[in-house]
Amino acid sequence: GSPPPQSLAEEAAEVAVNEGIIQTHTESAGSLDPIYEWVPWERALPMRGPWVALLIYVLGTGLLAMLAALVTWCRPAAKGSGIPEVKATVAGLSLPSSFRAQTLLAKVVALSLCVGAGLAVGKEGPMIHIGACWGAILSVPITRFGKRYSDALVEETELICVGAAAGIAAAFGAPLAGVLFALEELGTVLPTGLRYSTMLCAFGAAVTAALTLKSLDLPRTQRLTLFEVDYSQAWAPWEALPFCFLGACGGVLGGLFVLANEAVARRRLRAENEGRAFWYLPSGLFGGRAMPSIATAIDGRIWEVVLLAVLTGVSNYPHMLTRMLQNDAIEALFSQCPAAASGHQTFRDPLGLCGAKDDRASMIRLLQLLLGATLLRFMQTVVTVGAMTPAGLFVPSLFIGGCFGRALGGFLEHLGFSSAQGGIEPGIYAMVGAGAMLAGVSRLTLCLVVVLFELTGGLTYVVPFMLAVLIAKWTGDAVTDGRSVYDVHMELKGFTKVEEPENVRLLNATVNDLCGVVGGAAAVTADSEQAIALPPVLWTSGGLISTDSLAEHAARVSPGFAVVSVEANGDCRVIGWADSERILAAPPLDAIAVCAAKAKPWQHLQQQLLRAGESHRPPLLDKRAVIQVRGDCPLQTAYCIFENCPHVRALVSVEPASHQCHTVTREVFFARLRSGCLCPCPAVADDDASVPGQQPAAGVCCGK
Repeated sequence: GSPPPQSLAEEAAEVAVNEGIIQTHTESAGSLDPIYEWVPWERALPMRGPWVALLIYVLGTGLLAMLAALVTWCRPAAKGSGIPEVKATVAGLSLPSSFRAQTLLAKVVALSLCVGAGLAVGKEGPMIHIGACWGAILSVPITRFGKRYSDALVEETELICVGAAAGIAAAFGAPLAGVLFALEELGTVLPTGLRYSTMLCAFGAAVTAALTLKSLDLPRTQRLTLFEVDYSQAWAPWEALPFCFLGACGGVLGGLFVLANEAVARRRLRAENEGRAFWYLPSGLFGGRAMPSIATAIDGRIWEVVLLAVLTGVSNYPHMLTRMLQNDAIEALFSQCPAAASGHQTFRDPLGLCGAKDDRASMIRLLQLLLGATLLRFMQTVVTVGAMTPAGLFVPSLFIGGCFGRALGGFLEHLGFSSAQGGIEPGIYAMVGAGAMLAGVSRLTLCLVVVLFELTGGLTYVVPFMLAVLIAKWTGDAVTDGRSVYDVHMELKGFTKVEEPENVRLLNATVNDLCGVVGGAAAVTADSEQAIALPPVLWTSGGLISTDSLAEHAARVSPGFAVVSVEANGDCRVIGWADSERILAAPPLDAIAVCAAKAKPWQHLQQQLLRAGESHRPPLLDKRAVIQVRGDCPLQTAYCIFENCPHVRALVSVEPASHQCHTVTREVFFARLRSGCLCPCPAVADDDASVPGQQPAAGVCCGK
């Protein structure tokens, strides 16, 4: 028969035992007994005291963070979210080290460690990079198979887009959002957009990723999405006003986040260029270098991650909302409060998010908790993103916006406002606020709305999501002059934002076509009067070149040339742009006798990149003045680079197999565009552009 009902004392004792235990979304969906995963250390070690529990928590956080930083230090390409690298590669830049198998392995291991350490980062952005790495790796055997059995070749950039779509689907359990991300974020940097076949491949990859997640069912929820909710009540028309307010606040917070994170990143770069180990210390302290003793044996960027982990652990520990994993905390913010208790029935609320509807003191405590968590996670994420670890922004942004939105919803509920079918539900405002904050940081629109309703299952609230996301994007663009956090990091890494110019239309040609490379689909040939010679590059071995060869090359090539280094693993890497006059005028800085018999002086050009901070003389190489691109880089990307980056002198493409190198300087690019085209380019046309007999710009069609 059925078990006898529990007595009041037994039920009260059970509630007391489970009061401090957090029941997360990883519990069973009802077929098994609940699994309580979050047990506070002070309850696990009741006889040791709270300080021992805090010490265990902080030491564990610091150890995992140090391991993550060490793995990332071994493969620096695994640092960050990877989204700027994915967008730059799809646009036509050459970043082979960012998509190798070693980078993939380092990204997976370091990401697992830093998320497990509780740092203020997410895994969703790096999952896009991981999927793109799989696409780049699989492109090699797929291309070989296509050449052997089919005439239809699959380009590497297309497979990178397919892998990114699968990464989004695997990270969020949102396959439709993965396809839309490939279309909205990656397809827009291509002059012709994503091909229909590529979109179908992305659709298939996203569905496969979703089916794999469903079959594995790692969290044992029998659900695909992370934060599925069961809201069914409709929203009232007047609630559009607070939803708009959340959108504006999300845009402001997102814009401030972008500006603050940019300031921290620029300070990091400045300290690195000056040779200082710790950017957060005054430049005069310890001479601006690493502290004595053991600190000199470890890179300062690793110590920074450990310090961030310790500070994050100490600041998160006081309350369970900030201490628990962010995914579980976001689900709690999105969840619906149970009905009011009646009689002896009670409900568990260890996070303190419910029960403040009619109690003013409880409401004040709730607002302090949520707004404090918003500010705390905001500051943590600002300084953590950009450190020597993989770091995603999706989950921290959802947490920040969810806390702020739930605070607004709880306040409106306390004031007695009601929706279309009853009282205000704070969880709905948490979902809208989360979307607004993420839109303010990333400036995603269509993809983000689909992510939100796929994550939450709240199809009823698509219009509030759209309203808040749109207003957040407009507000954020006004704060940061149209730059998202990914645009800022692309700029800091030497990339540029690629988008179709409003008054210029470029033909679907590539850099190889512009150089007249044999085999180009639309090779451009210039008249002898207008042809400008392409400056030959200077080849080095690991950045090492003899002084005589350097001077001889500088004397033959004017005004400058690109320097390419052949690394030990056979990769070709562009290390900078050399100014011929500066090299001929400057005395040698690093003369090394490599052989006692010959005593031949050599220059290590890679070391000269760091000499600007140690000497009043300028460095021999300017690493920001040249960008390495692929041979199939579209003219649209080249135009955006030269238009948006005035410091860039040339683009260099290197064929991996034959090591054939082509240099396109700024002057050559615009001169070749003018030679035999439809009409002159407005950005470079001068007063003599309409002289009779002058040929219009090559490959360019101007808008009216």
